[in-house]
Amino acid sequence: MRKLTWLMVASFGLSVGAHAQENVTVETDGVKVEVNEDGSVKVKAGGAEVQVGDSGVGVEVQAQGAHTGGVLSVDGVERIVRHTCDAAHARTVRVNGTDNRVILTGACDAVIVSGTDNDVKVESVGRIVVDGVDNKISYRQGLGGKPPTVQKTGVDNKVFKRKQ
Repeated sequence: MRKLTWLMVASFGLSVGAHAQENVTVETDGVKVEVNEDGSVKVKAGGAEVQVGDSGVGVEVQAQGAHTGGVLSVDGVERIVRHTCDAAHARTVRVNGTDNRVILTGACDAVIVSGTDNDVKVESVGRIVVDGVDNKISYRQGLGGKPPTVQKTGVDNKVFKRKQ
């Protein structure tokens, strides 16, 4: 059934060039596909969301279920990921790969980044570990009013507090 569902998703993806007259939504076997009037496509399945539109591809990933103390891993190339660190989702996030863009809201216990040219924006974090080349990690605040502990190795990695 999954192969059939993804074949249906691929069929919708191929027809994105021609704009729909109205929004079309198909949902089956836990997969929801939306094709909008503007030609954009959104696919939701298993805690992940993929959007394709004029501005490119975006991916949103949420860890499933109660993951207090759990870990979310973001691996790959040029992924765009949004995640909320809270009691219901993973509070430790590992990013590994190249050119990933990750936005983390809520209070993350730890953010661990390796690879090349990753850009991670964190709302609140207790510990940041970065290795690799040209990674950029910005945070708004540390946990409990204290700055996060930072372990930085590699080449030209940047960790800094941003204003808002």
